[in-house]
Amino acid sequence: MTIIIAVTSGNYTHTLDLSVIGQDRASNTSKLSWVYNIHRNTSAGDGAWAGSPGRTFTATIDGVADSETKTFDFRAYADLTTASGTMVVGHNADGTRAVGASIYGPGSSVSAGFSITSGSGALVLPTIVRNRAKAGVARRRGLRRHQQRMGARTALRRGRWRLARNLANVRGQARALPWRSLVASNSLRQCRHDL
Repeated sequence: MTIIIAVTSGNYTHTLDLSVIGQDRASNTSKLSWVYNIHRNTSAGDGAWAGSPGRTFTATIDGVADSETKTFDFRAYADLTTASGTMVVGHNADGTRAVGASIYGPGSSVSAGFSITSGSGALVLPTIVRNRAKAGVARRRGLRRHQQRMGARTALRRGRWRLARNLANVRGQARALPWRSLVASNSLRQCRHDL
């Protein structure tokens, strides 16, 4: 949890804790959890209590208000959760988002407690990366093109190697022919020319 609001009134501190408990890249949203607490800063209870029907505390997160009524007696404990909840908020097109929040406490029923309390704050949410899928597709396409180019170069090298090998074979076969056969072949071609 991140404390984005902390307001001290009398011997008590009102806080709003807000945190991101999940993000969904597909829907470009974040899920938030929040808690509005009151903490007693002294060892004694200071006689702060509220009788029936209690007091109504309000936390507003991103424009959405949540109000709960509490009957409390800080002589018995040091912390009180007045309101809490979760909510889902959408991010901007670029994945960024900031959430504003506020709290309102009406005060305790005795002067030794706390007076009307209010405060506001904001939390910048972690950015949701929006182009990762597109970047992944581009990388895969680039890798495919690279593989195709490398395949073409390999095929060209193999073709050159085969051509060189075939030429070497032809030259080797020509060297292996008896010289008499070559002379006879040349003589036959000369006779045909004379005729």
